[in-house]
Amino acid sequence: ALQAGQIDLMIAASPTALGPIKGGKARGLAVSTAQRSAAFPGVPTALEQGVDYVVTNWFGFAFPRGTPKEAINALRDDVVRALAAPDVREKLAAQGAEPSSFTPEEFARFLKEDTRRWTELIRASGIRVEQ
Repeated sequence: ALQAGQIDLMIAASPTALGPIKGGKARGLAVSTAQRSAAFPGVPTALEQGVDYVVTNWFGFAFPRGTPKEAINALRDDVVRALAAPDVREKLAAQGAEPSSFTPEEFARFLKEDTRRWTELIRASGIRVEQ
């Protein structure tokens, strides 16, 4: 819709925005991450633009309660190894993805903080689920 001139502005995830920006069909105004993106080095963060807005896309693994720690750590080790492979890093970078490798404990803290943050925002703004 942006490239067709039907809209003037959009907020999009990196993989969606990468092609139009690199191809000169769109101009990146800001990234929503706390630091500049390697995929868009010339695009400032929203914070740098004076907007208090930090939002990231993330993916992670969740396991049923009681899953042995050894199994969780083994999968994490495999994922960290895969993410370190040059061909994997290259393919992820081509999509604007910047992988990280939290420990299970770090990821649990991240989830708790992210949930707290969004819960506060939803409550403060009065957002309600419509059925």
